[in-house]
Amino acid sequence: MVGNPVFYQNQINRKRAWKPVCGVKTPITPGAETVIGRCLTLRVLELDVKSWVDTVRNTPELPLVPEAVRCLELASEEEKQHDLVLNMAAQRFSDLISNQDQQAAYQLQALWREHPDHPIVKAGVLESSVFFVLLPILRLLSGSATLRVISNDISADENRHAAQNRQMAIDLGYSWSPSLDRLRRETVAWMVETLNVPGHHLGNPQPWLQSSDTLLEHMEAPLLMDTRRPSYIAFFEHANSGLPIYGT
Repeated sequence: MVGNPVFYQNQINRKRAWKPVCGVKTPITPGAETVIGRCLTLRVLELDVKSWVDTVRNTPELPLVPEAVRCLELASEEEKQHDLVLNMAAQRFSDLISNQDQQAAYQLQALWREHPDHPIVKAGVLESSVFFVLLPILRLLSGSATLRVISNDISADENRHAAQNRQMAIDLGYSWSPSLDRLRRETVAWMVETLNVPGHHLGNPQPWLQSSDTLLEHMEAPLLMDTRRPSYIAFFEHANSGLPIYGT
């Protein structure tokens, strides 16, 4: 079997319980409305890694230590909570979501699901360089306390998921392909293309695209260092070499 059981057990030990709750609808920062709506549509990008685990369990295709498999099972349970609370948010802020954008999100979902890269690799790329852009947008640019709370709750889980999946890909000997890299960037570009918040250093698409690039390649996002404000849960506050970190 492959993988360090101590690493994966540490991820299990970091799991925390939280209840999906969506507060009241609040005003959104002018110039970010469409982007926030697109962030909510991209909730459909949560990939079902558990179905792959169930298919290959007890076969040579899944040589991971039991602790790693348990991490995947727990992540699947947590993704259901993410779906629940993001669906609540999408209903609460439904006026931000156009039918056209919803259909575009489903098209992206199909591209991610059909892409031939390994499921663990796709999940790791999504979590570390798409969701770690999406969540700070909800947190820093939405102007909504309701969406900030949701972002905080989900990000605590996604910290672990990103660390787990990136390490599993290494343990299994997989990496992302150039075509998956392009899909990742196209997804983020679509998400932020309309962003226009004058006077905010993160109020245009470029810092988010650049952060997605650096998160994927270097596990860092120096431009998003504002997310380390002590009043919020820092996305990468846990000391772990497998986690992306923001600049200091």
